[in-house]
Amino acid sequence: MTIRAVLGAGLVGVSLVLTGTACDPTGKDEMHEHYLAQLEERLRNWPSLEDTARQITDAVDEIARAITARVPALRFELSDEATQGSCGGDFHRNRIGGVNREVGRLVAPGPIPDDAWPDVLADTRRIAASYGVTQMEIRVDKPGYHNVRFYDDTWNEITLGHVEATVIGGVTGCRLKSGTEPNPPVTPGGR
Repeated sequence: MTIRAVLGAGLVGVSLVLTGTACDPTGKDEMHEHYLAQLEERLRNWPSLEDTARQITDAVDEIARAITARVPALRFELSDEATQGSCGGDFHRNRIGGVNREVGRLVAPGPIPDDAWPDVLADTRRIAASYGVTQMEIRVDKPGYHNVRFYDDTWNEITLGHVEATVIGGVTGCRLKSGTEPNPPVTPGGR
């Protein structure tokens, strides 16, 4: 077999995989359908969007109160309202109405003093964990500039950061709105 024949066969194989016709001539990917059904079942079993948003909002509010207790000069105000968005990751293809919600950020003018940061971080970690948000990622840890993210394995997230202002935010993982049918009908032939 010549190099040209090998390369030609390779290009045909790559194009079949990229167009999806190498898997199933009907264009339906059974493995994908099965995986998507599993993700949707997880959504049905998690708390509703409203309950989860309330929980994340409560955590953000409690963190703000704890910071103000340690640094009284920092008074938090809501800087933006809650917004709803599309799910990310593998959940973006859900067919049952899953969405996420940013709960609205709280902002206080001024940074957290460096000498208070370790205690504020410990308080925030404890509070987040009390709401089930137990994993932590330190994004930035420099004098005068800190940014940390707390998250769980259902994609709920709480963030805390400061440079010139201190900002606390939260977002739910992908959830179904309350009142969503437990097992919505699938349209004939699927999507």
